[in-house]
Amino acid sequence: MRARLVAFLSVFALVVLACTSMQPVKLSVDDEGRTVQMISGQELVLNLEADHSKGLRWWLADSVDVILIPLGKPGYSSRSASPAGGGFEVWRFKAARAGMQVLRFEYLGSLKETATPARTLSYTIVVK
Repeated sequence: MRARLVAFLSVFALVVLACTSMQPVKLSVDDEGRTVQMISGQELVLNLEADHSKGLRWWLADSVDVILIPLGKPGYSSRSASPAGGGFEVWRFKAARAGMQVLRFEYLGSLKETATPARTLSYTIVVK
């Protein structure tokens, strides 16, 4: 009985360790159009080139499937001290459940309903 308990706890510890040590999947604009495999619970980090000084930012298009859950609002980091130097928007998601979701982004100004995107990106995420 004790041997079974030790074996069970050892397997359980390995599973917990594997889940907590999952590396996030990191994507950029260079990965546009890519299909990515993830594991439920894994984090996705998107670093999208952006220049907020031009009044443009990335907008996430609505999705019917909710496989990925946003982890807060996107952040922005500048390349330099100058606001005109451009930078990156950082979007974070967590894979909540198994399935497939296409993330679609549009690079637009604040009047997104009436504007044509300067650029669009999409990523297909498959969660196992």
